[in-house]
Amino acid sequence: MKQRNFREDDMLEIYGQSLQERGFKIFSLSGNQQGRFWYDIRGHRKAPDIVAVKKELILVGEGKLKSKDLFAENGKEYSDYQSIVYLLETQEACDQLLQKIEISCKKVGIPFLTDIHLKGIIVGGDPFDKLSALITDKRVGYAYVDVNNRKVYDTIQAESIEF
Repeated sequence: MKQRNFREDDMLEIYGQSLQERGFKIFSLSGNQQGRFWYDIRGHRKAPDIVAVKKELILVGEGKLKSKDLFAENGKEYSDYQSIVYLLETQEACDQLLQKIEISCKKVGIPFLTDIHLKGIIVGGDPFDKLSALITDKRVGYAYVDVNNRKVYDTIQAESIEF
């Protein structure tokens, strides 16, 4: 696949394959998710690009081909990164999303555990070397998908949770 033809969904597909190899069940993996999983953020629905479950760990995140775009507000009230932090900080938003995930878990026969750990993730198509200082919340990890060799490089921060 030539880099110029590489789309956000292509990047997310590679990241999703990596998650599946690590035992995650993927519920949502699209930059154009139709809103099955969403939470309210100041009167607007926010549907994350990534929703994946592995035992008591629920991974929720956003992806952009240009990693710096995850921090851009682009006329929105929140950037993608800020939206993930909002979700992690706001119990009502978290409960909204978890309720939808619980329903999906039951539909596919996955136990929905009461001791759940919600982890945020941002996924970009280029390295986060110059952006890591912008990631101030240790509950949010980040991953880089190399478009040339189709490999995922996780750089998960503190609160180390093994994938």
